[in-house]
Amino acid sequence: LEGDFVVKAVNMAIDEINAGGGVLGRKLEVAIQDDAGQADSSVMVIQKFGEDKDVVGVIGPHMSASVLAIDSIATQYQLPCLVGGTVKSISDLNNDYIYRHRNSDRLNAVVATDFLVHHLNCSKIGILYNNADLGNGAKETIEETLESFGMKVVAAEAHNPGDVDMTGQILRLKDAGVD
Repeated sequence: LEGDFVVKAVNMAIDEINAGGGVLGRKLEVAIQDDAGQADSSVMVIQKFGEDKDVVGVIGPHMSASVLAIDSIATQYQLPCLVGGTVKSISDLNNDYIYRHRNSDRLNAVVATDFLVHHLNCSKIGILYNNADLGNGAKETIEETLESFGMKVVAAEAHNPGDVDMTGQILRLKDAGVD
């Protein structure tokens, strides 16, 4: 689904750019490859694009694990990639060819925590988080942010990707007295 949105947006932008004369008088072309949001597929796509000297840049991948997987390949081919991954470890890549267009989970977690504490006056913070890179990184950042405010997490409960019933975790947070 996300890929469909990206393809539509890119095609709209390319049509607009080409209608205005292109770039340096040349029309742009789009080559679309679907990595299905999988890291191994992303590696193959970036390698394919890297071998094609007509490809000057890539929009994608958009999943964090895929971005981390293509890090060295983007450097190897000197292929700029505008990526959508959000895990905080992408910020630590120090890769001149990886450009993130989404906020880092670190920023989102800091802003959310600040809002809870300073705008909603919550003092007993609990965390219900996804037990994957995304959720674990956010949990860690929330804990660090609360510590900088002189506070601690009252309770933290994990759920696994794909879980649909989190009743137990929510009840444990409620029993812990979180705001």
